Amino acid sequence: MSTVSRQERGSLWVLGVVCALLLPLTLSSCASKDVPSVVGLSLPRAVKELEDAGFRQVTALDGRGLKISPANYADGYTVTSQDPNGSKNYDPSTSITLTATKDPSPSPSPSPTRTAPSARTTPTPIPTQTPPRPSPTPTPAPAATPVAPIPQETSGARESTPTREPGGTYYKNCTEARRAGAAPIYRGDPGYRPQLDRDNDGVACE
Repeated sequence: MSTVSRQERGSLWVLGVVCALLLPLTLSSCASKDVPSVVGLSLPRAVKELEDAGFRQVTALDGRGLKISPANYADGYTVTSQDPNGSKNYDPSTSITLTATKDPSPSPSPSPTRTAPSARTTPTPIPTQTPPRPSPTPTPAPAATPVAPIPQETSGARESTPTREPGGTYYKNCTEARRAGAAPIYRGDPGYRPQLDRDNDGVACE
């Protein structure tokens, strides 16, 4: 069995002290890292910054909580939140979750339409107001001509239009017949007329 020299033991002791001093620093530097804040960055850039900082466990979710595959990182996603966010002394194996929303696709701006310049400006004619034509008045339908009623023969009319009886004897009225002494006049006698027989009983000027 070889005997360790005094000088070797001194060297080993110094090496042990140095390792004892450097080991906590080395472990500390390997065990903790700062998590950079990537909110507001595009998803591909945010993931790259986290990986450059030593964090490899990065999960990206959309606004509905669905996982975004790495193939779709470049589809216009922007990081809106992260967990943990901007923290210090985290182990590099810590899983970092990013929430990203897809930017709305910009609508294409309409191309301006060129208007050909007119060689001469033509004044716009002022429309002349034409007075409205009066609507034709409908011709009224001819009214039915009223049929005049046939006047009935009254006793006065019968008296005004005397009918002379055969034989030539005629009395204008009963007064005249009485003056002549012929009243009463019976039917069939000279001077008898139905106009003088008011009750049509065959006896006139009773």
